[in-house]
Amino acid sequence: MLVAGATSMIQQSARAADVLAVAGCTRQTQAPKLAAVALANKTARIIWKLMVSGERYNPQRAPQPLRSANPTV
Repeated sequence: MLVAGATSMIQQSARAADVLAVAGCTRQTQAPKLAAVALANKTARIIWKLMVSGERYNPQRAPQPLRSANPTV
């Protein structure tokens, strides 16, 4: 389910470059499915940490997407 959600997020995102940067992937070097799996893995790790610690999700603590050197990407 996480991979399906990540795939949908990448496809529907107007800022797909930002989503891929958070996952540590780029469209030019890695297949979109691999990027979706990386993003799903990152999401699973966040979920696990929240479940184990009992904390609430705080979006201000979330890592900010890396900005592309080329703003048109």
